[in-house]
Amino acid sequence: MSIQARCILAFGHVAGDPVLDVNHLLQCFFDDVPFSPEDVLKKYGGERKELTPKERRELMRIRKKLQILRLLEKEQMLPSQQELLAWFAVWDQTHF
Repeated sequence: MSIQARCILAFGHVAGDPVLDVNHLLQCFFDDVPFSPEDVLKKYGGERKELTPKERRELMRIRKKLQILRLLEKEQMLPSQQELLAWFAVWDQTHF
């Protein structure tokens, strides 16, 4: 995902391209996320000690992917999507 985002930043979005299509990158993110933004807020609302090691790993994996997507957002290369905005809001609220 990181390499794909770097390619998009370097060469721009190309619809339908397997590497340079931003929508493909977004779909990969949403297909791979096991929680909803609301679930993350509920799980993260308590102490980190309450999370299982597997849940912590999943949250860190989601965070890394959101960092990549945030780079594309800052360059205005992402389409506006409510679901993605919800994920950015969760990240801003929790800093998980």
